[in-house]
Amino acid sequence: MITAVQKRQLEIGGDFSSGDRLELLNGPCTIFLNGDAMGKSMQGAGGALVLGTVYKSIIQRTQKAASSRTMAPEIWLSETFEELQSVFESFDGSMLVSLVVGLIEEESGMFYWINAEHPRIVLYREGVATFLEAEPEIRKLGVSYFGEQQIEVRSRRLRANDVLISGTDGRDDLLLGHDARGGVLMNENSRLFVDLVQAADGVPDRLFGLLREHGELTDDISMVRVVYREDASLVDEADILRERAALESELRDELALAWREERWAAVREVAAQIDREFGLSDTELFRVSSAARKLGARRFAAACARRYLLRAPRGEHALSLHSWLLRLAED
Repeated sequence: MITAVQKRQLEIGGDFSSGDRLELLNGPCTIFLNGDAMGKSMQGAGGALVLGTVYKSIIQRTQKAASSRTMAPEIWLSETFEELQSVFESFDGSMLVSLVVGLIEEESGMFYWINAEHPRIVLYREGVATFLEAEPEIRKLGVSYFGEQQIEVRSRRLRANDVLISGTDGRDDLLLGHDARGGVLMNENSRLFVDLVQAADGVPDRLFGLLREHGELTDDISMVRVVYREDASLVDEADILRERAALESELRDELALAWREERWAAVREVAAQIDREFGLSDTELFRVSSAARKLGARRFAAACARRYLLRAPRGEHALSLHSWLLRLAED
């Protein structure tokens, strides 16, 4: 919808983007959201307004709450998504939103995200652009469903100077021209955006220019670009990587040994350091959850079990952890 404001023409759209910082379990985190409310003109704008209002209230509440400093990133993401879903579901399908909400732990470089039917994130690393994920399986915010939707939090370790680019579907909706009969030719190449990110070296202004060169934009388009440890020296980074790789290997070996020797307190202690500096694997999350149960720390064990199930809902240990959580809830 185009409206005139003081002799200027402005277009109302449904895109919303945000960037913030939070302090969670493993220290400072960079948070971003890129969303697209479905519908034309005022309907889309209304959805974006609701999304922005609710999401910003969650951010502000987290920043003020001392308890957030004990919250793991997977749990924060899942609870944020569930709160947004509960709001949009109340509109009975009249407001739907696709989105990516991502969280980067600034110390470890671990990147966690949820994608709800949004275009896939692109990773630009050392001159090569690739999709960071497979097709998303979580439905848009506001879609009503029977039973419990299984939320999956995906994760990836970032390197210095890695660039993440998330964009709404306007990035793909390019009008390429018309055929001999006057029919519309739209872009159907899902990899075009990846190729253009690479050609633009991950620079937004160049990327927008290349998009316009390839076709006419037919929908709203917004993007979020996040760089991890931008401008880090390649020489210094190589030395740091070697030192940290040695420490990481040592700590993970120590954790595995403590697990085999059933030293449950050591498992929990070493896992906390790994989590803070490098991020725990799914198997390590299972082990620290089991160790905490042995120690009688059921609340901590449950948090680790939830983290595992969010990251690996169909993983090797998912059934046993899910069953234990159900029994715990019944006690």
